[in-house]
Amino acid sequence: MNENSKNINIAVLYADADAAYWAEMERHLNLLSRRYKNVRLWTVKDVELGRLIRQEIREELSRADITLLLLSADFAIENVFDEETRLLLSHYASHAGRGHRYIMPIIVQDFLWRDYYDQEYDIEKLKFFDRIVQNPENREAVYKEITKELSRYIEEINTRSLTCVIPTWAGFLGGIMYNNGFVANPKTTLYQQFHRTLRFQLNDSVDATCRQLQAGEADVIWATLDRLPSVLHKLRNQRPRVIAQVSWSNGADAIIARNGIKSVKELKGKKIIYPYDSPAFTFLKYVLREEGLDTFELEHLMQKNVDLDIISKTFIHDTTIDAIVLWSPYVEACLAEADDAKIIAHTGTYPGLIADVMLTTEEFIQLNREELAVFFAGWFEQVERFNTDELYKTGALGVLVEAIIRPLPTIIPSKIKTDLTNALRAYFQSSLEKVHLTGLADNLAFFGADGQLADAPAARLYRQFLEFQFPEYLNDSGMQWEEVVDISVLQMVKKLGGAQQ
Repeated sequence: MNENSKNINIAVLYADADAAYWAEMERHLNLLSRRYKNVRLWTVKDVELGRLIRQEIREELSRADITLLLLSADFAIENVFDEETRLLLSHYASHAGRGHRYIMPIIVQDFLWRDYYDQEYDIEKLKFFDRIVQNPENREAVYKEITKELSRYIEEINTRSLTCVIPTWAGFLGGIMYNNGFVANPKTTLYQQFHRTLRFQLNDSVDATCRQLQAGEADVIWATLDRLPSVLHKLRNQRPRVIAQVSWSNGADAIIARNGIKSVKELKGKKIIYPYDSPAFTFLKYVLREEGLDTFELEHLMQKNVDLDIISKTFIHDTTIDAIVLWSPYVEACLAEADDAKIIAHTGTYPGLIADVMLTTEEFIQLNREELAVFFAGWFEQVERFNTDELYKTGALGVLVEAIIRPLPTIIPSKIKTDLTNALRAYFQSSLEKVHLTGLADNLAFFGADGQLADAPAARLYRQFLEFQFPEYLNDSGMQWEEVVDISVLQMVKKLGGAQQ
């Protein structure tokens, strides 16, 4: 592990009157810093001269994985400590203890701490250390117990995987190649520098993916920029932030028509089927607007919570349906099986419109900014190789297919696995011809990471989607682009010397 990669931050708050307790405890905790090279210890005595005390304390607590609170009456009456502690406990209570932080209250002087804090924040769920007051002559044993508990927390953080949820789509190939598959890989730079493994999970459902993030079962999740306002609204309490773009559709999304329809304008009065609240819905609305048609001029068969395979088969077999909007590989299936079906519009004509982005929570960024930067630096490096090395593309397809096939039960006959492998390879090969994988340079330009955040392509596109799909959020301050994007990870990737295109 890189000894300069101190990704576990421990913050300690105590009142001046209790400095002696910390001096005794510090001797034990310094042993942790020697044992765990990635641990950084910060206390109130480390506040830099000339800086605002409240500001620095708040910044340190925001990035602290573990916070030690040396509680006493002196601590409680200190306005700065008390206010920041209440913010910390409020956050803990709102997450029902399921967040990524650990809080260790240590009672160093007896006072009515239960009445003072517990009524509002239910801090009984926290593990308290109060035997310093009860048994002052045996403080060394208590400090040893505290150190042991801290060591357990550090081990838990060190063994925690970074879980990334993605859809079954070739646009996320860069991350899969970085990890050489879906399961934990100790050979990544993320593991080598921070002892953190990476896991990918497949989930094509936006709602289910959001629930995973809410439940703490996912750290980084996928979304498309066009449906982002809907995702952000679902996750509002988690304070989600967009941190990167990984690809955009370059022909994979399409409108297919039959029954003699040869252009978008000829869809007027016709019956069209598509999955609702999806990129297909966005693409349809956008193309209709570009062609001067209103959505009410078509007969819509909006499918909510319906499997895409069922939607495509419905179109194939029900010839009264004139058109369908889907994406690869369902586009290819419809073209192959529906008579007289042809593409009348596709995203190759509107590059960048359907963009795949990654998001996480504000808290996760605060606690794992360096880890995220190393992760995406590796992701972008793989994209660079893929875009410049034809031989590498072949190997990448193999890794992607193997990652999906590997979890299948061994009882499945080899012929079925072979057929499935060939089908998946054909699907991803076709998909990769219709997607643009984005690297660091693409991201810096897309997000305006050079300082032009408000006028960057991503900001303009997002505002456009707000205007014609989510007008109810136009005046919502919490849904504005500057509030939902965080470019600090990309800026750190740039500093790390990530992939350049």
